[in-house]
Amino acid sequence: FLYGEQHRIVVPAKLGDDPPFPFMLAKGQSECAISSREAEAHHIPALPDGGYDGGGLGFGEVRLPHLKLTAHGGPAALGLDFLRGAPVSLDFDSDLLTFHTDAPPDMCGYNRSDAARQPNPRGGEGLYGTARLFGADLRCRIDTAFPYGLYLPPHTVAARQFWDRFPKARDGVMASAGRKFATREVLAGPFSLAGFDVRPAPLILADPKAVGASDDDVDAVLGMAVLQRFNFVFDRDGAVWLRPNARFKA
Repeated sequence: FLYGEQHRIVVPAKLGDDPPFPFMLAKGQSECAISSREAEAHHIPALPDGGYDGGGLGFGEVRLPHLKLTAHGGPAALGLDFLRGAPVSLDFDSDLLTFHTDAPPDMCGYNRSDAARQPNPRGGEGLYGTARLFGADLRCRIDTAFPYGLYLPPHTVAARQFWDRFPKARDGVMASAGRKFATREVLAGPFSLAGFDVRPAPLILADPKAVGASDDDVDAVLGMAVLQRFNFVFDRDGAVWLRPNARFKA
């Protein structure tokens, strides 16, 4: 896979002799998806019951014959259903997404997290787990399509009185559901994930008075500015394992 300054994991896909094109790995969404425009441009056949047949796509040496792509208006994305059927590792030390079909992955140094697939209130499934910040547990939505660190939505910032806690915070702006709201960005800690301490932890605080900001069903959203510091294994039973990588102390 490719990983760059935009903090997005991009997996090239190829169909036949056509040039490769990118899919974004989006563990925060339930299904693999592609826009109708992209599907037509890359000659991906439509299915009679809706969506598109991704069984002919090659992701490196991997093909998933039963892969179905839901039609949507965003960029091509590989959701949670892409990680089913065999243990899968995501390794930032080598930039490899590996399906372990012949032998289990080496689990040395990995800790099992409590992350698990759960129903998403907006439909489908999401990946949810627990992070520990300043000695308190936070229920987090884990999303590899979210480029920031640990995002705390308005209700969490208000409940924990975080907005004015950090005098060195940098002011910013985010958008959600077509609305913009103020944020504050700060490096703070201690922050713990699966028993590993992340220092410093990049926090994004949403204005506690913001209206219309999403993710009111969780305490926080955990994005790539933190997740990139770990290698992952998604085992056959759906458990998620983490191990610090070379970026861990960066």
